[in-house]
Amino acid sequence: MYVSYCQITKERKTNYYVSKIALEPEKRAHLKDIVSRLSELKVNMLKSPITIDEDLTELQEQSEDEMQILKKEMEEFFD
Repeated sequence: MYVSYCQITKERKTNYYVSKIALEPEKRAHLKDIVSRLSELKVNMLKSPITIDEDLTELQEQSEDEMQILKKEMEEFFD
């Protein structure tokens, strides 16, 4: 897995930092699972029919619950 970021200074100079992190096969599989679940969540949000306000509210609540679960798993993943 690669982790990178870009830094822009006040003088408008850019610096790029890239690090490679080796992952065990179990962690790699778990990370792929998290990414696929996030993708599924995105597709569900795009394709869900919203005909009344309650539909939107329910979709928001479900999405928020799933995002909290994914966030917690990601935090545990990197601890």
